Amino acid sequence: MFAVSNSKQMNLAPKMEAIQIQKVQNMLVIQHIDWFGTSDELKEMDEGIKKACGELDGIEYMGRWSSHQARYHFCYLFKTEVYMKVMDAWGKAGFERDYSKLTHSVMEILGGPQHT
Repeated sequence: MFAVSNSKQMNLAPKMEAIQIQKVQNMLVIQHIDWFGTSDELKEMDEGIKKACGELDGIEYMGRWSSHQARYHFCYLFKTEVYMKVMDAWGKAGFERDYSKLTHSVMEILGGPQHT
């Protein structure tokens, strides 16, 4: 319950019968990164995440891309069923983050498509 300016109480909770839960069939996860290590170290990280994704079900590694409009140096692109698969893949990749080389990492998660 929330108080409104005219002192009446208004129930803002959604009616459960009106909610339709749609299962997301696919997710695209874009992981934006800033990289200050060597190109060889970056290639080593690329190979580690590619191999880890190949060993896991429910995730497809779609490569490292460069952005022409985002503020980050590169982004990794994954197609997955659930976000945690990306975290599992990084756990298997054998990569220990060095914050002086991988200074920023931001995830963007897209679910859909909403309609085709």
